[in-house]
Amino acid sequence: MQTQFPTNEDFSRIAKLNNYYHVFKGLHSKVFKLKSYFEEDQKKRTLLYLAYNVGQIISLTAADFLFGEQLKIQTNEDGKQKTLEGKINKIIQENYLDEKLYQSSVIQDVAGFTVFLVRQKDKVAIIEEIPYDNYFPDFSGVRLGEESQKVVIASYVDIVNPKNNKKETFLYKQIHSVGKITHELWTTTTDMKQSEKVELAIYSQELPEEETTELDYIPVFQVDNFKTVKERFGISAYESVMNLFEELNDRITQISVQLIKHLNAKVAVGEGILTKKGEIDSDQELFLVEKGDIVPQYITNSNGLIEEGFKQIEGILKQICTVTQTPTSFLGLDDQGGAEKVETVKIRMASFLKKIKRKQRSYEAKLVDILKTALFFEGTKKFPNGVDIKFGWDLGLPRDHYTEAQTHQILVESGIESIETAIRELKDLDGEALTQELERIKNQLAEEKQTPNIEL
Repeated sequence: MQTQFPTNEDFSRIAKLNNYYHVFKGLHSKVFKLKSYFEEDQKKRTLLYLAYNVGQIISLTAADFLFGEQLKIQTNEDGKQKTLEGKINKIIQENYLDEKLYQSSVIQDVAGFTVFLVRQKDKVAIIEEIPYDNYFPDFSGVRLGEESQKVVIASYVDIVNPKNNKKETFLYKQIHSVGKITHELWTTTTDMKQSEKVELAIYSQELPEEETTELDYIPVFQVDNFKTVKERFGISAYESVMNLFEELNDRITQISVQLIKHLNAKVAVGEGILTKKGEIDSDQELFLVEKGDIVPQYITNSNGLIEEGFKQIEGILKQICTVTQTPTSFLGLDDQGGAEKVETVKIRMASFLKKIKRKQRSYEAKLVDILKTALFFEGTKKFPNGVDIKFGWDLGLPRDHYTEAQTHQILVESGIESIETAIRELKDLDGEALTQELERIKNQLAEEKQTPNIEL
């Protein structure tokens, strides 16, 4: 019996994630059918802009703090020649991994997870991100909390069917199981589900129907935003605030409706201003108004609901920031963010920085597996015992070097910390650069001891 693919459940999951992505892109009309109107007032224009783009601001800000500064990936190998670290850096550069990590962190925030695939081509490791709507893990017979034993990477392709020489939409499936990858091509039904399996050569002459990976696991890695043991997928940062986004939609629609009602403003005039046909004589440059007559003027809109709507928009934006652990200063909704002490900034951003730390941990766990798999495909079949891959994160926050130096001095003098650790932390050095700096310090101290103190 042929299994339905994709299932209705798959389509529902992707539709929900697409709604989150539309909110991220500011395409609220695709989710909420929202109306817009840009008032001339600068503050109102700003609030309306934020209402449309607050999702994008939240996700891009998190990505900026996570991967805005280059991630340092190192090993604890002994000696000056860190062979494994050199191979890792080569893989990172050849795969443009820094850019891919930044881009993936945006999707991780929006969809709740991001997916990486590691494959091999001509004995070279290729690391690529998989779109969430191409990712179909099979959890049949798998308990919650366990890894899927089969993952399907599927995408629709428009190609010419050689049977009728017409362009049709086919479903290309890359089926990953332990130690094996199977490639399949299917025709599709009108509701975009697989119908009949056809020759793979229609899509590609180079792809084999089956290939081995020599791995005892599936080289597809899901990096979750955050999730519980009850969840198969990570939870989107937008899931808990979609009701607030809908509230924004209601307020903007409310403002738009009020303004639309007053687009064709009426004019109040006296009797002498109108022609016999009841029209204003546009040829007149001056209107004579006698005492007691109505001065010609537009009847302006003074509906208090418009001002109230803008106040509520600002309040809802602040609520979204609170729920998503985003400082309101990132949206320019408070007076913070000017010249502040480093510790003050960290205290004010404590909740946000904890969120970033959580994201760092989720990436570290999967990046180790991704890099080890890439090394395997490039010839390092067995990862050396005792060697660890370490990550150096830089949030891009300002540093108080004076306070840091004092702290390290106290720790060194107390015997709690070594000079090597202090130099590594203070100057952000490692490897050969750290060794050379320690040697310079050693020589400098030796020269100072040899130089006699001359008393006058």
